[in-house]
Amino acid sequence: MSGLRGRNLRRYALVPFYPLLWPIAYAMPRRRSLWLFGNAPGYRDNPRYLFEHVLRTRPQGIEAVWIAQSQTEAEVVTRLGGRALWKRSPRAWWMNLRCGVVVLGHGPSDLNRPLIGRAMSVQLWHGAPFKRLHADFPAGDVLLGGSSMIARIGNAIVGRAPHAP
Repeated sequence: MSGLRGRNLRRYALVPFYPLLWPIAYAMPRRRSLWLFGNAPGYRDNPRYLFEHVLRTRPQGIEAVWIAQSQTEAEVVTRLGGRALWKRSPRAWWMNLRCGVVVLGHGPSDLNRPLIGRAMSVQLWHGAPFKRLHADFPAGDVLLGGSSMIARIGNAIVGRAPHAP
């Protein structure tokens, strides 16, 4: 499966399991000194600039980790002297469960949404009042085509997922 539907199917395949993960994510002790950075479109925009600032200034006691969407993105971060983990690796999942701060460019899906629990969220999107956000694009949340009852129910569940805790 390719294209928008294939991406959305992969994106939302785990949504039914989120309620099982939330209690774990909220119960895990958080390390306030562990800051995770992520940005769904890649290593760019405001999360990148704050990450590079933290790398340059090295605030005492802060561990900054970039959660990469691809191997190429991770290599860029590593070349700059930062630490990067692939988003879907067990180590990144563990870090999502333990981090105290998450720095996002688009929303919780920049990292691993059901695992960030009660970490402090720093949302760095820019120009939100002036442009449509990715989550506002209705075609982006269409999982199943057609007008059958299954398609309507599936798409309704998917449409609510971005607003879940």
